[in-house]
Amino acid sequence: MSKDPNAGAVTIDRLDPDSDRKDLEDIAAIQADLAIAFQLLAAGERESSTGFLISAYKAEDFRDFLRREGLILAARSAPRGALIGYLLANSGATFLANHPATTLQWEDETSRRAYGIAYASGGFTYLDQIGVARSFHGTGVARELHRHLLELVPTPILAAVVQEPIRNTRSTVFFKKLGYRQIGMFHTAELKGLRDVRSAVLALAAAGPSP
Repeated sequence: MSKDPNAGAVTIDRLDPDSDRKDLEDIAAIQADLAIAFQLLAAGERESSTGFLISAYKAEDFRDFLRREGLILAARSAPRGALIGYLLANSGATFLANHPATTLQWEDETSRRAYGIAYASGGFTYLDQIGVARSFHGTGVARELHRHLLELVPTPILAAVVQEPIRNTRSTVFFKKLGYRQIGMFHTAELKGLRDVRSAVLALAAAGPSP
């Protein structure tokens, strides 16, 4: 458990496959509230400064994720308090196995040399999602979740932020403030119902900056 004095009484727990179903349901509820990509596109939006997810899962999907050695961190407003945010991560090998149709175009030769071997071998941590309840946006909860992740997993850490068909500006800015830099672009012909998805691949090679 970790506490960030800059984020009030926020505490961070690592969940396991036997975690209380209520925690998993709370994560699903936060995720569902952020899964607005299709609504934004239907409204003609092509860029979002509020952040978004493409899809949401059910509580049992998160339990299955944990059983497959995925990592879930839960942020609470206080010890044993309400769940207000979460982080999902897994190994690079798991990411590659789950996304066989995703191709990576390197940003430049320097990026390929720096990360090519680690990427091809699955020797990285993949940060899948950070989600925070809207009423807690901008309060440091996401940063605290990320800081706790750095204590648990090896680097490099890779994250992907959607740029097409809609640009996730909020997430891009967030990761760059943490010290991530773009090393390439993912292209996936179809991802969770979206077609021709292109995502910036961001990498963190060492521990992030001090808060």
